[in-house]
Amino acid sequence: MATQLQTGEAVLQRVVSIMQHVLLEEVSQKRLDDALSQLASQFKADCAYIYEIAPILRDPTPTIRRIGEWHLAPAAPLTPFMPMPIDAFKRLFKWATQLESGESIQTMSGGTGLEGWSQLVNQRIMMSPIHVKQHWLGFIGLEASASGRDWTPSDVTALKTAAALLGVALLNKQTADAAPISETKYRILMEQATDAIIVMTPLGAFREVNPRSCELLGYSREELLRMGLVDFITKDSTLLPALTGDEALPDRFQAQEWLVCKDQQRIFVEANVRRLHDGLFHVVMRDVSERKHAEELQKRRSEAMVALYETSLAINSQPDVTTLLRAIVERAAKLLNAPMGGLYLLRPDNQSLELVVAYNLPGNLVGTILQFGEGVSGKVAQSGEVMFVTDYAQWDGKADVYQNSPFRRVLGVPMKVGGRVIGAINVTDSEKTIPFDEEEIRLVKLFADQAAIALTNARLIERVYEEFAKREKAQDALQISEQRFRTLTENSPDYIYILDMRTRKGVYLNRQEMLGYSAKELLQPESITFAIHSEDASRVSREWRKAIEGKLDDNPQIEYRVRHKRGHWEWVQSRFTVLSWEGDQPVELLVTNTIVTNRKRAEQALEQSLHFYLSLLDTFPVPVWRSELDTHIHFLNTSWFSFTGLTMGHNSNQAWKTSFHAEDWDKWEQKYLAAFGDQRGFEVECRLHHSDGTYHTVMVVGQPFYDLEGVFAGFIGVVFDITAIREAQQKSIELTLERARVKMLEEFIGDVSHDLRTPLSTIILNTYLLRAGGDEEKRLERLRILEAQAERLNKTVQDLLDISRLEINITELTFVQLDVNHVLTSIAQIYAPHIAKKNLELVLDLGQSLPMILANETQFHRGIANFVENAMKYTKKGSISIKTYLRGEMVVVEIADTGIGIAADHLPRIFDRFYKVDRARTTEGTGLGLAISKKIIEAHGGSIEVASVEGAGTTFSLVLPTYKV
Repeated sequence: MATQLQTGEAVLQRVVSIMQHVLLEEVSQKRLDDALSQLASQFKADCAYIYEIAPILRDPTPTIRRIGEWHLAPAAPLTPFMPMPIDAFKRLFKWATQLESGESIQTMSGGTGLEGWSQLVNQRIMMSPIHVKQHWLGFIGLEASASGRDWTPSDVTALKTAAALLGVALLNKQTADAAPISETKYRILMEQATDAIIVMTPLGAFREVNPRSCELLGYSREELLRMGLVDFITKDSTLLPALTGDEALPDRFQAQEWLVCKDQQRIFVEANVRRLHDGLFHVVMRDVSERKHAEELQKRRSEAMVALYETSLAINSQPDVTTLLRAIVERAAKLLNAPMGGLYLLRPDNQSLELVVAYNLPGNLVGTILQFGEGVSGKVAQSGEVMFVTDYAQWDGKADVYQNSPFRRVLGVPMKVGGRVIGAINVTDSEKTIPFDEEEIRLVKLFADQAAIALTNARLIERVYEEFAKREKAQDALQISEQRFRTLTENSPDYIYILDMRTRKGVYLNRQEMLGYSAKELLQPESITFAIHSEDASRVSREWRKAIEGKLDDNPQIEYRVRHKRGHWEWVQSRFTVLSWEGDQPVELLVTNTIVTNRKRAEQALEQSLHFYLSLLDTFPVPVWRSELDTHIHFLNTSWFSFTGLTMGHNSNQAWKTSFHAEDWDKWEQKYLAAFGDQRGFEVECRLHHSDGTYHTVMVVGQPFYDLEGVFAGFIGVVFDITAIREAQQKSIELTLERARVKMLEEFIGDVSHDLRTPLSTIILNTYLLRAGGDEEKRLERLRILEAQAERLNKTVQDLLDISRLEINITELTFVQLDVNHVLTSIAQIYAPHIAKKNLELVLDLGQSLPMILANETQFHRGIANFVENAMKYTKKGSISIKTYLRGEMVVVEIADTGIGIAADHLPRIFDRFYKVDRARTTEGTGLGLAISKKIIEAHGGSIEVASVEGAGTTFSLVLPTYKV
């Protein structure tokens, strides 16, 4: 025995020594093969192999493969093994389940399920599973000839040890291989996660965020990494105190939190928090605001249902109707967090109301009378509709009796019985002005219904007691209620029955037949389910199961088709109400069935009429469009597609947008959206792409569209092609302009002919006089006149040539950097003697350090000189000033005079060629001077501004761009 132990210990030590090379060094194919060779030699095996389930750490559906093999030469190599999914491997080889569970296999082949697996014939097999950290990583196996010795317990223990050491090496290798993949997967998970993921410090500072976090909170990643949880939590936060508290936190926990986003919107999130090894916290947050709002809404509805239930109970138990009505108003006000309320009842005159319940209203107001149309309650009673006023104190329709009351928002709801208004209930707030929401309005309407029921019941009870006194019959309240119920149901046009949900049988039916079926057929457990239309059967069955389980929706009803016993189909609407419960189990179910076939036919007729209406629009010879409440264009008729050349397959809204000229879309959209918001008609002129490839000018006209109930439903409009009209108008304008140009040319020819004839006549006359002789002094005078008239004639011709050259060769001017002040100083020196000769003052005010401009010095000098000469011509007294200064990045040159000025009706045309203000020709010139100057300034990239007061003078401002390197 001691010898066996010593032998086993020696085998174990040798196996450990063999596997250390694999464990302590990098796992490679050569090391695995060497280890198998040594293990086979140690155990005297003919072949050895290792199978790995890889890679289990990163593959959700791992496969098994052979990663090492050794066989005794010159025997045949091991049978090839193709990798296969581990599930398929376990189905093929049943013994694999033993290895997976951690059991070793030591057996002879034959009868063990190992046939077809073994590499040898008539052999002994020993396998040991490779398990590490509860992961099955594979197995190691040995096979030897059956003629050798059997495997000993020491051999089995040694092979298990080899498998354990091999498992550690394989796990380390898989972990090392999986690390970068895990990091990549983590990053991908962070980027693609639909939940917000944040890594934060115990103090709430953000260390890492994913894109969903940015989307949820409204900040960029860079902004969030400079922030922390404290920037988003509300005063009721529980998450941040939990992180920073002294008590020990579990490694994982959940929290719910209200957060405030960048746009100040509050969202409710669920957070799953996990503590990381480095002390940070990994937080996964999901926006559950909708669920939270739904829970709050459900809570409010539950509270309302409790209050309504209590009120319903009180209706039958409260003998004092006034006390009961007061309780109804008080409960309604409290559920809406409103401090005041009131209830009015219709007076016998049917034209006025009396306040019978005043809950916290100021003063002694019970008994107050309001006429129909007076105040909120009077208007509610008159119209029979709900009414809401945001600020009663500022409302023009307030009743006289409440002129000085501290009311703000007021909600009025009618009390009706059989469609007839019998009163009004209101809820009043003295502070808030925000509107009541739909749920709050629905709640008050329910209480108004309860008040109406209470009042009706009270009046019915009074009549019953009167009848009881007349007939002297003794019946208790329950019998009266039962009789009333049966009377109401038996006279109801609906089919009403009560189902016992414990037996699934009907216990009451108000009629003996429905749709031709007898009461016996209707009261069976399956009722008339066999007659329900096959397309509706599954839906009806689903709703019935919910009703039987007491899981009713807010509006528990369903509409479906039932075959009448005579064979035709009828539409039925079923409404469900649980009448009684035992604990949390429903006991009785009230089902009200209404035949709604006529309504369905009306709806179908309405739908058909809509199709007819759209078909009619489709035949219109002009393009027609229609939009709905989302403002998008949802319908375009055939004429529109023919006009634009698009096909009917295009999306209407997209086709509409792409057909507009790019420069006209904003104009159309602004006009349309403004009209849509105000629900008013509009028209806008635009350019629309035509099927001929050009843009046509069209007039788009739109009008608001209302449905059959008078509710705004969108816009409908037409498109008129006005291209021909606009072309005709353009031709008319061009004709008018041409006539104006002809007239101006005629005037110019007259002016020029005059300006040419006058000096020519003078020249001819003086030439004649020179020939006639005379003394020397007269001869010299006539020569001077000849010289002046020749100069005048030359200047007229030169002006004509200049304006022609500027128009033809304006782009050929050579520009250089120029100092404006230098040019103006030169001009001032030239014209100073002439200005002084006319007894005028020349004022030069040049700005300092002006930037250079890019100009043609000759033409620029000419352009400025024309303005100075013009000022000299029309100024009789006073001054002429030349001024420069900087306006932003532009240099401004001002030439101002104190002359006769220019009339306002002449200002728009003073730069026109050949135009002269003085049609009487009291001044010389062709009217080209200012036109030439304008051409020169515009050629320098500048503009001219003119201001003039008739009789006070004129100022020309030349605005020029500065030179930029």
